Amino acid sequence: MAAYVVLVYGVLVIAGGVMGYAKAKSTPSLISGGLFGVIVIIAALLMLQGNPVGIYVSLAAAFLLLIFFSRRFSTTKKFMPAGLMMALSLITVLTLLTNWLY
Repeated sequence: MAAYVVLVYGVLVIAGGVMGYAKAKSTPSLISGGLFGVIVIIAALLMLQGNPVGIYVSLAAAFLLLIFFSRRFSTTKKFMPAGLMMALSLITVLTLLTNWLY
């Protein structure tokens, strides 16, 4: 189940980057969303194949995004997009940790 959560998370990260570019013409959002999204999707595919590297890569990426969006949310106090991405990143990190530990 964790691999599917990670796969959906990767797609949402890409979508967030595209929306950031469409709404605010933010090229960094497009690049980072695309890059992190592709990395997370590849990690999810590795997890589906049973490769444990996928868990480590997706956990690292989700944790980095959790830190980034937590800091962004604390400064802007706006749920969209920072709060939403912070929540999605936290759910993904907790899902991966639960999967990894049990």
